[in-house]
Amino acid sequence: MVAGFGTQVLAQDTASLSYKANLKWNIITPKETWSNVSGKLGIPHANGDGFDAYVEGQALMVDTTGNGKVNHKVKGVAGTAVLSAKSIDGKKFKYALRFQKAGAGWRFTSSGVMQGKVKGQMIRLLDLDNNGTFNEVGTDGMIIGKGSSASYVSKVVNLKGGLFNLTATRDGASITVTPYEGDIWTLNLRKNFKAVGKLVSAIVSGDDGNYSFNLASAKKGMKVPAGSYVIVGGLLKKGSATVRMRTGKMKPIDVQKDQEFILPWGSKLKAEFSYARQGEKITIEPSSLHYFGRAGVEFYDFKPNTQSPEFLVKDKRTGREFDSGKFCST
Repeated sequence: MVAGFGTQVLAQDTASLSYKANLKWNIITPKETWSNVSGKLGIPHANGDGFDAYVEGQALMVDTTGNGKVNHKVKGVAGTAVLSAKSIDGKKFKYALRFQKAGAGWRFTSSGVMQGKVKGQMIRLLDLDNNGTFNEVGTDGMIIGKGSSASYVSKVVNLKGGLFNLTATRDGASITVTPYEGDIWTLNLRKNFKAVGKLVSAIVSGDDGNYSFNLASAKKGMKVPAGSYVIVGGLLKKGSATVRMRTGKMKPIDVQKDQEFILPWGSKLKAEFSYARQGEKITIEPSSLHYFGRAGVEFYDFKPNTQSPEFLVKDKRTGREFDSGKFCST
């Protein structure tokens, strides 16, 4: 029995997932993690706890097979590689990476997915913390359906409108779903969202990170387990311009079973910052500037970088403007 929605006779289903490299990365993740190259790439395999990697001159040298012999060179300021070895339990595996120059060193991030179908729905798992595992709830990534925006791996997923418990193996090669039998409610982030641009990603997380859903495309809302949720990530796009979103000052949404909640959120944005005053001179620290929209959600990482806002200093009593200024470019 699924609470509030009648009886569903839905059996357990297990599916196999296979690895697909995505070297021309086009996936939008809740956050992007880059790890520093420090002698080894920390992806465990049958012959050790990582793949050797070191800087030689301006290039990065990589052992892609795990046999202790360097066989790949990354030159310039960025590059890719595909690791190929046997896992700790003796299975063959591949793991794609993107590299980026970082000062005198290099850093790397995962560049592939484990993908397959379950209950007729495409599912992809992403290793978001670059440690070779794909099933860490609230840490690794997940895409349900054909989109390119990932939420976090969740203990419960929505497959074609139905809720299922989900478990995945460490290597992401197998997933199992069973009917979810808890209380359900509908969360809608589309109906009362106001902003200039397209909502590409809107990720909510609840129950201490055990549940995560991308509601950007759910025009009529999405059924999720009843509980408490906050927006933990998102992306707004207009043409080539983008801006990311995160929790900021948002208070948790807490609605019980058999209800629908429509969140009013988005613009107009309000800037908050700290300042120091010495006589008539006012100094604003750029790192203290934050933009918040309705519901307290924070907007950040504007791309391309916008021009500095203009700050007007007025007399509180008379309203007379007596100074103005902008951040200086460096």
